[in-house]
Amino acid sequence: MKLHKTCKIIFPATFAPMKGWLKYLTLFILLITFAKSAGAQDVRLTVKVTGIKVIEGSKMMIALYNSEETFFDVEQMYAGASVDVQNDTLSYTFDELPPGTYALALYHDEDDNGEMNRKWYGPPSEGYAFSNNFTSSVRPARFDDAAVVVRSDTTLTVKMVY
Repeated sequence: MKLHKTCKIIFPATFAPMKGWLKYLTLFILLITFAKSAGAQDVRLTVKVTGIKVIEGSKMMIALYNSEETFFDVEQMYAGASVDVQNDTLSYTFDELPPGTYALALYHDEDDNGEMNRKWYGPPSEGYAFSNNFTSSVRPARFDDAAVVVRSDTTLTVKMVY
């Protein structure tokens, strides 16, 4: 295969079939590796919870959501944790998250029965909190109410509501 002299500048003679193919494969692999490393790095989201009513044997249930469609659906939460309550504050860190928009929903499982207890007319009878410290006496939180954009390591402080 003969190349025009201007093509030799762009495609050197090693471009000939099977001759120098290893260089191009190596270059391709390096480009893919660089593209991946140049992309967004994982981040950490640390949740600091304050105003906790200390009850021996209770747990703080923390749910992290990444879309409006899955918000409040425990089966589809992005990540979650159950943390023993020992003080009136606690911290939990979600590691290796891709940068993005997230919303937190927490509740204090005071009797450790694995579910949020409610008053007879609907609102929670156990402590709860959302990112952005959203509260409303009229309606439950929506994803947009609690949404937080996380681009780098971030610490969010939420205050429990009882």
